[in-house]
Amino acid sequence: MVEANVFTGYSVGGANSVVVSHLQFADDTLLIGNKSWANVRALRAGLVLFEAMSGLKVNFHKSSLVGVNINASWLSEAASVLGCKVGKIPFLYLGLPIRGNPRRLLFWEPIVNCIKSRLSGWHSRYLSFGGRLILLKSVLTALPVYALSFFKAPSETDRWIWLPDQISGYTVRGVYDLLTSQEQPHVHQNMELIWHNQVPLKVSILAWRLLRDRLPTKSNLVERGIISVENRFCVTGCGQVEDVNHLFLSCPIFGALWPLVRAWLGVEGVDSHTISDHCVQFIEYAGL
Repeated sequence: MVEANVFTGYSVGGANSVVVSHLQFADDTLLIGNKSWANVRALRAGLVLFEAMSGLKVNFHKSSLVGVNINASWLSEAASVLGCKVGKIPFLYLGLPIRGNPRRLLFWEPIVNCIKSRLSGWHSRYLSFGGRLILLKSVLTALPVYALSFFKAPSETDRWIWLPDQISGYTVRGVYDLLTSQEQPHVHQNMELIWHNQVPLKVSILAWRLLRDRLPTKSNLVERGIISVENRFCVTGCGQVEDVNHLFLSCPIFGALWPLVRAWLGVEGVDSHTISDHCVQFIEYAGL
């Protein structure tokens, strides 16, 4: 239509101007042109002809007509002719805001909301812990990198607020100090073996959560207010509080498995009293 002078695109540049009439990726199409009723009629005719020739259907109800410095009444009348709704700036194309100031935090809200929706969707609740970890890594890697490849994040005009230090803001040193200042459980130097690439991911995650007392034992569920204090006792009915040390080591039902495991491995040893000592014991059995 542009070559036949039926539709007039938008001219960008001065002496060596370039006429832009459309941008298209898969089924997302952005049609760009000057304000004129000839363009409106050409668009309507072109889209109707596309439907007739391709057999595909253009969803006019999901399409929008957006104007730049154009009277609202003219836009409304043109949108009525096209059978679509009137959009406003900024709008999203391929997940990115079109127009707007990337130095303003408000500009990044659609991207932040997109990340939130991907991570908090109903389907994520049915993923395993390992699946959630993979989803978290993919979303936090792909979406920000995609956006930052087009726009520069706020630096001076507005800035993200780093809650642990709102004056100096985010620094690598600040994160290091924050992490090292927290009380960490004593972990043997060979505990890094739990993340070995030959160890299944679900096993690594279980071991990591176990060593840091992050499993949903009844003791932890009581602390989080999920169950009442009266329900904190071991599921076996032994009458003891169900924490990780009891559940995996000292419980007369579950703890009795470890002598059988040592006999199967052909090694001798005594029962440990803490999870970390227990893991170190079995690492030593393996000669690592």
